Amino acid sequence: MVIGIFFPSVVSYVSKTFYDEDVRRIVEARHKQAWDQLTEYEEHVRRERDTIKVIESELAWLPVDPQAADRVRALLELKRQYQSDLSAAKPPILINSFYLNEIWPLFAFLLTSLGWLAFILRPVGTRVFERPWATLAIFGPLFVFHRWPTWLRNTRLGLSNRVYYSNSNFDISVADFFAQEIITAIVLLLLAVIWRQWLSHYSQWRAELTGRPDDPVAELLDPNYTTLLARCFVRWQICSVVLCLGFCYYSYFFWRLVGVNKDIRYWPATIIIHLLWFTTWILISLPLATTWYRWHLKKLSAIAIVGRDRPANSEIITGAIAQLDPLPSWNLFGSAVAIIASIGIPILQLFK
Repeated sequence: MVIGIFFPSVVSYVSKTFYDEDVRRIVEARHKQAWDQLTEYEEHVRRERDTIKVIESELAWLPVDPQAADRVRALLELKRQYQSDLSAAKPPILINSFYLNEIWPLFAFLLTSLGWLAFILRPVGTRVFERPWATLAIFGPLFVFHRWPTWLRNTRLGLSNRVYYSNSNFDISVADFFAQEIITAIVLLLLAVIWRQWLSHYSQWRAELTGRPDDPVAELLDPNYTTLLARCFVRWQICSVVLCLGFCYYSYFFWRLVGVNKDIRYWPATIIIHLLWFTTWILISLPLATTWYRWHLKKLSAIAIVGRDRPANSEIITGAIAQLDPLPSWNLFGSAVAIIASIGIPILQLFK
């Protein structure tokens, strides 16, 4: 919360971009054409609302008389048309300061979510601050990959079709822009730590699974193995939910900018943030996917071995093995589909 909200709020307050009135003054001074479009829109909205008030006032004074019925219907229809026009009207630009801005909870959610994943829900056997060079090797390309759309939007090449004017834009406030870059760097550093943790854990996990005794029947009947699979599934579910809580608001924010407000300059950033979300979820899912796949291979092998050797109680053993299912497929696939849908649906909404 300190990094995600308090730090940028102090920078914004000192830079005099904390309130909408502050940013509006900057836009008026530096972006005359956009400002004229906004004032024209606001004047249009004001006239429409004043007209609706006049209509409502006239309706209130009309007598309750059958002779006035036609006039009432005409006024109601006229009011409906004006209200419809108001609903359809959209501002040509959006001006956002830090105070009550849609973006301010974004970093708070992300930092909290990724902090939980990196420090509290990290894989067993991994640490946060180990292998710093490996973390930095992930962080460098990740930072450039994530930030290039933002850097491009804040150059002259990125001003075409601009809708969003925020305190964190370089041409509005340099201090707010660099504060945003610092916070984003912290977010991506946490993400790099999480990627390194789960890649390392997956390598160790595969080695442990490979080193287990090659006896399918004994392994399937080992309660420790079934418990291992069940715990792996529970950890995967918790980590997936925490990850989703961090990225969902990020997805909503960009969906609003691109899908609702039609600022197409945010298209690349929208795609990239969903790719990072999906990649992180895949890395978290690898140990469970590998364990579940190996479990089913062992199950098929055990049934084949019992069928081949045909011991005296082969039917009982085969039936017991067939009923073993510590992780029901419907539960696994249902959870996976729900998470994939939460990642993919916002992207599909943009094409409507």
